[in-house]
Amino acid sequence: MEVSILLRESGEHSNLCSMRISNLWNDPIVKAKCAQNAANRSKLNMYHNQGSAAFVVVRNEIEKKLLDGEECDRISFYKFTHFKEGKGWSSSVVESKYKEMMELLEKSKEEGNALSPDEICDQVLGTKSGYIKGLGYGPKPKGKGINSNAKIQKLEENLKEKDVEIDKLVDKVDYLTSCLENQERVLDDRLANQEKIWEARFERQQKMFDMFLSTNSHPPTHIS
Repeated sequence: MEVSILLRESGEHSNLCSMRISNLWNDPIVKAKCAQNAANRSKLNMYHNQGSAAFVVVRNEIEKKLLDGEECDRISFYKFTHFKEGKGWSSSVVESKYKEMMELLEKSKEEGNALSPDEICDQVLGTKSGYIKGLGYGPKPKGKGINSNAKIQKLEENLKEKDVEIDKLVDKVDYLTSCLENQERVLDDRLANQEKIWEARFERQQKMFDMFLSTNSHPPTHIS
């Protein structure tokens, strides 16, 4: 801290910062990355009006301040983040996408098969793994349509099937564990019996050897 203050007071601090920035901009890797980023930005034709604010935070603020805590669906949120009173839409492409979503919503209602805002946004804006068009990165909101309920029911059925499979596997593991324990007990009993047999055999051989030694330890007597 003291070194930083001394450098700032002497003017060396700003000189060091200038040198670092200059070196950074002269780095060919940084230049290439900046050029690539500029090229990527030039391809964008859909701009939102929230700057660097996270969509999750923006959506939460909208629900609290404008919707009295009610959930903001993706179509409404799309308009909130791409349209401003007095300025209009951020681009003509953005406006055409919104009109397409509203037309699809009305058409699905007229046909008696109303699509949810999530389904319409996915259809018009497209989908991308890990990214929700109109909401950014994050968890997808709960669907309210019939298809969403069907998906939830299907997931619950799959979960139940997995639970049954897990229970079967647990039972199989318990059975195999019991078999192994029984085999270990049988082997232990056999080994104990074999040890007893070896001990008895060793004792008999030892006795026979002792008898042999005692018999041959005295020389034979000769009768004259």
